[in-house]
Amino acid sequence: MADISVGSAVGAGFGLIRRKPLAVLAWGLIEGIGLAVFLAAYAVMMVNMIPALVANASGAQPTDAQASQLIAGMLAGEGGIFLAVIAMLGLRVIVTTAVWRAVLHPERGAWAYLRVGMAEMFIVLLLIGAQFAANLVMLPLLPFLFVIGALVAFHQFIAAFIVGVLMIIALIAAIIYFELRFALLGPMIVDDGKFHFAEGWRLTKGRVGSLFGVGLGLVALALGAEIVIGLLVLIVGGALLYVVAGGAAPLQAFMEHPTPDFVVKLWPLAVLWTVLAVPISGCLSAIMSAPWARAYRDLAPGVPEAQTFA
Repeated sequence: MADISVGSAVGAGFGLIRRKPLAVLAWGLIEGIGLAVFLAAYAVMMVNMIPALVANASGAQPTDAQASQLIAGMLAGEGGIFLAVIAMLGLRVIVTTAVWRAVLHPERGAWAYLRVGMAEMFIVLLLIGAQFAANLVMLPLLPFLFVIGALVAFHQFIAAFIVGVLMIIALIAAIIYFELRFALLGPMIVDDGKFHFAEGWRLTKGRVGSLFGVGLGLVALALGAEIVIGLLVLIVGGALLYVVAGGAAPLQAFMEHPTPDFVVKLWPLAVLWTVLAVPISGCLSAIMSAPWARAYRDLAPGVPEAQTFA
């Protein structure tokens, strides 16, 4: 029986970065567009709210017009942010399916494997269904919540704490189990463009341990990437801020500049972060998404070994 090579799966994204660097940059650019849309929506909301916020900060009672502007700005901003989140979700799905396609069908490299089709639509519907299912998870927990409430009412706080901890552990374990059982559903959809549900469940039967190993490997990589990126931002950003401010002595005064002047002077830092964010985001997409397609390819019957490592 075919099984998953955990090490090869975890490292699949690095091989993809080495073989398809231009595609990885394109994925990072798409992710950057999604972030820019979100930040633009947030900026519009803040611009609409600034006059009322300034009046409130000065201690003056806002006029009816300013209060109306504040409310209108908040409503418009929340609507814009909601649409921006939807757009980010769509772009995230497009990038993720592109990564899976690069692993499963390396010959389909046009447009950096990016597509908008039935596979992407199925994935979006799958995510919506998963969110709905997550909301239903609380229903089986209601009896436990009643038990905890009863224990607290009778001042059995230690017992209530133990039951609560066990409930949380059981909930986390159940969520992880079901996520792993359906972890290969997305790559299966991208593979042939058809919606697989029961097949995805059957394919992972007996492989939860291997998939859990892949997940642990990705968690370790994510923690390592977070540390490296944090140090990169701290060192490079700090050095550039030091140069822009003109040294350590003027740094305090520089930080006290008015906000518009401060933003204008820091534009080199913003440009540098934008340049770095594109390849970093593309690499992270490949590293985090490719392992699941590789795990599916390990289990898919009749696949040549050369394509397995593609």
